[in-house]
Amino acid sequence: MSNLIITGVIDGSLPGGLPKAIELYVVNDIADLSAYGIGSANNGGGSDGEELTLTGSAVAGEYLYIASEAPQFTAFFGFAPDFTSAAASINGDDAIELFENGAVVDVFGDINTDGTGDPWEYQDGWAARKAGTGPDGSSFALANWEFSGPNLLDGASSNADAELPFPLASYDGDGTSAPSFAINEFRISSPGSADDSSNFIEIITAPGTDFSNLTLLSLSSEFAPGAIDAAISLDGGVADSDGVLLIANSENPA
Repeated sequence: MSNLIITGVIDGSLPGGLPKAIELYVVNDIADLSAYGIGSANNGGGSDGEELTLTGSAVAGEYLYIASEAPQFTAFFGFAPDFTSAAASINGDDAIELFENGAVVDVFGDINTDGTGDPWEYQDGWAARKAGTGPDGSSFALANWEFSGPNLLDGASSNADAELPFPLASYDGDGTSAPSFAINEFRISSPGSADDSSNFIEIITAPGTDFSNLTLLSLSSEFAPGAIDAAISLDGGVADSDGVLLIANSENPA
């Protein structure tokens, strides 16, 4: 098993389509990173081989970031990438290969397919590896990834300002962590309103995210009548194809 895994791919929407970057996760200590390298397969044109050979060393639990350039990556994420290389000059339809001693040990996307319109497209968005998966060898495993969907980074000047931020450094190799999500909208009607059907919470996350075993706490009694500090179990809730989970008022479902 490889000690390095591809855990994220980013295609930003700053001028020039930046930042463009790849996130790697270190499974076990690596004394010499030169055994590993990265290559991109653009527009379904097949493998270009190893285009960047890594250098230095890394410790277990560390994340490494490869960007096409440093200034816009730093502006967007607030820290500098570990490596810069044309290997990260990717668009939302390009695949990535991770090499170890010349052999492909992990891959994102289909190297022989232009990803435009495919489920793994990440144009102006991102892809993040699901907890407890990988490395996948030379065969892309779509089910092992979550996606923002195209254009979810549009208009954002930083990752924190994005409608659905890239889940930076959040890969869980054991598969025990809860999924990342953001409460995108909270609306409640005016006190005494006869129509409170507009009360809802909308959670925006990666399409298909499973919220099993999660609970929302400290909700208004509008969402659970009779309870000031209410709790709503999300067990069984799954985000739809647009990455939305809607929780409506319990008395007036939307």
